[in-house]
Amino acid sequence: MKKLIALASLSIMAIATTQAVDFDLLSFGTGTYSIDSGSTATTSQVAGGITMTGTPAIGDTWYNDSMTPVTSNWSSYVPFSLNMSVTGTNPNLAFSVSLFDSAFNLINTYSGSTAGITSTPSNAALTLNLPGSGILTSVNYVQFTWDGGGSAVNATVNKFVGTTVPEPSTYALLGMSALALGGYVVRRRRA
Repeated sequence: MKKLIALASLSIMAIATTQAVDFDLLSFGTGTYSIDSGSTATTSQVAGGITMTGTPAIGDTWYNDSMTPVTSNWSSYVPFSLNMSVTGTNPNLAFSVSLFDSAFNLINTYSGSTAGITSTPSNAALTLNLPGSGILTSVNYVQFTWDGGGSAVNATVNKFVGTTVPEPSTYALLGMSALALGGYVVRRRRA
């Protein structure tokens, strides 16, 4: 019985550690952000995020002037998504998010779309579009750019979300505990 309890505990521990967990990496409701001077859309920052109303043009951009903490290590939180809400006449707009280090060297650019995002905040998945250095241990600046435009839209970008993915050793632990538990059950049936 003690062996069964030990094996069951090991299995439960392995299952509990294989869950993907979302982490809020950056809230757009804090910090200082600049909007490109050519933008015709109205942008405001509130505690919940950055809100843009109007008709964005392709290339309308906002970016952070500083990040707290100054350097963030995001290497453990891939894949990424943006938590946002969107309403408007045609809210299916493409966008991109670029990450930069302290010397403004491109780390990576990710693309996404507001398709399927509604007035209820949800996560828009980001896909690696333009690889840079790929060094996610020193993220200092974030830039958001509308890649689609021309439609009236109200968008609020709340936060940058990362998902922790379990390491292969966690899956190995789960597999070994399942084999051990199965072996124990087979042995008990033969006895």
